Amino acid sequence: MALVQVSIRELKNRLSHYLRLAKAGQTVEITERGKPVGGRVKSYV
Repeated sequence: MALVQVSIRELKNRLSHYLRLAKAGQTVEITERGKPVGGRVKSYV
């Protein structure tokens, strides 16, 4: 699966959506102004 990049604002507005993606095995990278800042969220279950 491809890496999904999401801005802090978008993550805040659609947190449950991105958590579902991570739970499904998708890696979600948090960005600010297009640059990675928050690390990656990935389900380890």
